[in-house]
Parts: sequence; C-alpha cells; structure tokens
Amino acid sequence: MTPEVEEAVLRFTEEQLAEEGILYIVWFGGEPLLQMDVIERLTKGLRAICERKKSRYSARIITNAYLLDAACVERLRKCDVSSAQATLDGPADVHDARRPTKNGKPTFSRILNNLIEASQRMNISVRMNVDQRNQDRILGLMDILKEKGLREKVGFYLGKTYPYTDVCADVATCCIGDMEFNLLSLETLMDMVEQGFTSLFNMPTSHDHHCVADCEHTYVITPTGGLAKCWNEIDSPDAWCGHLLEPENTAMLENKRRWQSIDPFERECADCLLLPICMGGCPYVLGLTGERDCHPWKHHIDEGLVFYYFLKEEERQATIARHFQTIVQSVKELANK
Repeated sequence: MTPEVEEAVLRFTEEQLAEEGILYIVWFGGEPLLQMDVIERLTKGLRAICERKKSRYSARIITNAYLLDAACVERLRKCDVSSAQATLDGPADVHDARRPTKNGKPTFSRILNNLIEASQRMNISVRMNVDQRNQDRILGLMDILKEKGLREKVGFYLGKTYPYTDVCADVATCCIGDMEFNLLSLETLMDMVEQGFTSLFNMPTSHDHHCVADCEHTYVITPTGGLAKCWNEIDSPDAWCGHLLEPENTAMLENKRRWQSIDPFERECADCLLLPICMGGCPYVLGLTGERDCHPWKHHIDEGLVFYYFLKEEERQATIARHFQTIVQSVKELANK
C-alpha cells in the first residue's frame, strides 16, 4: 500500500465514520503481517480520527500466523489488535502439504509454536479448512492442540472449503456438500466438548443482515485503493463499488446498487423459519451460483437443539456443584470455630 493510498484510507474513514460511532478494523491479506509498518502507521491515523469523533476503535487480524512471534504480538497489541484468526489445516503432514512456504518449506511447527506464545497475550481462534482430503484428520489436530496445552486457550472451528474464485478452482472437486459439512461441524463440536475444549457452540440469534458485505458502511480496501463489499471480489476490479483515488463510474455505482438492493425476503426465504438468523445466506454465493447458502441449522435443527440442551444441562450441573462446594466450605469454617 503506497503512502498515497494510506492517506486516502484515512480521508475516507474520516468521511464515513459518524460522531460517537464505532470503527472496527479487520487486517486481512494476502498476509497482513508482511506489512506491519503499514498496520502501525494506519492505526495511529485511525486512532486520531476516533479521538476527534469520540468514537470507539477495535481491531483483529486474520493471519497464517507464520510471523506471529512474541515481538509481533507485542506490536499488534500496541495497535489495539485484540484477537487473531489463524489457520491449521490438519496435523503437520497435512498442513505442510497444503500450506508450505513459497519455496516449499514446512510451516506447521513454527505456526503452532507461535500460537502457543500468542495465546498468552491475545485471543486466538484456530480455523481448520476442511474438504474430502482432510476431514478424517480433524481429531488428529485436536489431539495436538490438547497435547500442547491449547485446549482451553484457543477457539477451534471448521471452515468449509468452497471454490469462491478462480484462485480456489483446484478444490472444486473435493469440496464437501452443505448437509455433510454441517453434520461434520456438529459432530466436531460434540468431540470438542467430550475432550474438554472450550466450545464455540452458540444458540443462533436474530440479525438484520447476513454479513458485513451487505451492511452500508463496510468495505474491503485493496492495496491499490479499490473498494469492494466482499473480500471474494478484491481481485476483480469490475466488481468494485468505488475507488479511493478515482471518481465513481457507472459500473461502480451499479455494483453498489446491487449490494444495497439485496432482499432476504425474496423467493423461498420468506417462508423459512430460520430467516431471522440467516437473512438469506451468503449474498456472494447466491450471485455466483443462484442458490441459497442456508444456515447450518436448516439441515440438522433437531440435533442442534439436543446438543444445545446437553450443554445447558452441563452448565447447570456445574453451577450446582460450585454452589454445593461453597456451602460445604462454609459448614467447615463454622465447625472449626
């Protein structure tokens, strides 16, 4: 990102951010940690804008974690980056085959060591991108995280591999279907609870949008200053809805109108009981395939509700046990007087 684009980012933020508003930044790439200097410079400018407008500022980062060593974590903390999402696509043999360095060297061991260190200073979530080639290695990765003491220190969840763009076309033949993946995710959550992992299972709640892409004041800014609504479109200038250094043209205005006109109440969604928690599914996938990317609960709602009840019952029993321990301790103290 050139100095000219950095300055344009700050001007754009100043224009978009409301007084006493909220500025939420996600550092994303490529690999954002390759540009720590840019993150630090922009953070300084963004904070100054928030101070002038009496707005709140927060940030997180999506990274491969290869450079997320202790010194890097400290720099990120000073930039108010409170959490990081990192990717491990299985145990070392699987991950290193799928995510080597540019010159073909392994990355798993270094990333894992970085996560052990980073989890002491910031919130870490580990995403495992799953397809037919590595779905049988989920438990193997969980065993490694548990062995390294990360069971209660990091969040762990599955990501569905999907050929969103031409760059991902090589995975098209090995992706897992929606129903199969949603069941696999639920089974993994059950395995996590059984093994003592901190569960990421939450009861679905209602939303007024599906994701940040269909919100009014959210943008993905490219290194050259392009403005996209969805990060699947950052390498497609024809899909951008604006540019920080160029005037809006007809195509940009039409792209912006396309995102603003998304109506989750169209077609079959209007009659779906899950509409309040799904809001029509991923609008990018709908535009790409013409099919709805439905909420996981649509396929396995009974199983999800049973699992939610189980977790709540476990939580209730744990509360009772803690209360009982408090009573026992009080009785012991009285007996010793």
